[in-house]
Amino acid sequence: MGQNRKLKPSRNNNYETKTNRPSIMLICCEGQKTEPQYFNIITKLFRIRNQIRIRIVGGKGQYEALIKKAAKIRKDLAKNELRLDEDKIETWVVCDKDNTRLAFTELKNYADTQKVQLAFSDPRFEVFLLQNLTSVAITGVDRLDSRISKRLQEITREKVITYNKTDLSVFEEIFDKTPSLVYQAIENCKKLENPDASPFTTTHLLLKRLLSFIPGADINKLV
Repeated sequence: MGQNRKLKPSRNNNYETKTNRPSIMLICCEGQKTEPQYFNIITKLFRIRNQIRIRIVGGKGQYEALIKKAAKIRKDLAKNELRLDEDKIETWVVCDKDNTRLAFTELKNYADTQKVQLAFSDPRFEVFLLQNLTSVAITGVDRLDSRISKRLQEITREKVITYNKTDLSVFEEIFDKTPSLVYQAIENCKKLENPDASPFTTTHLLLKRLLSFIPGADINKLV
């Protein structure tokens, strides 16, 4: 790993208080490949697993079913494996709007009842993924993939790179060389926080939460 991922220490870092620190983070993803790969890359490169236990699982359903499954996994994890209170497990689900007519606010209300936090993207996870490469916001599925491919080519200076959602190894190489792109993604996503518009995402909030566990991190000065 070529660069130091630690941030400047801050005395006013609420995320580092013992009362707000879970025993483990559980991240349940709708997708089997893309989303788990991304968050595994982040936790590996920034050595976040050295600071907190993290469980990332993929292919666990969609919408309410995903949230319900996450709550069940949390319950089983607390009772059968870790033997601790469920409230010690901070739980997130990573999901897309895709073709559902269910409004984000409805899904969030249900997630709140299950004590699950949403990392949501409309229309797809690639809306968030693109913000790791550029501040340009694009909605169309085909345009999203082509724009990601174009930015990967520009950054790596390779003539031909086609975005492959089942293999994010090129992202790992890019982030390892330029970790500031990950921090910048949080700032880029701020313009996409309107749930009544598309593209829209809250996935950067999960990224922000993970980065907050870096020793000395001031979550308000990540970028």
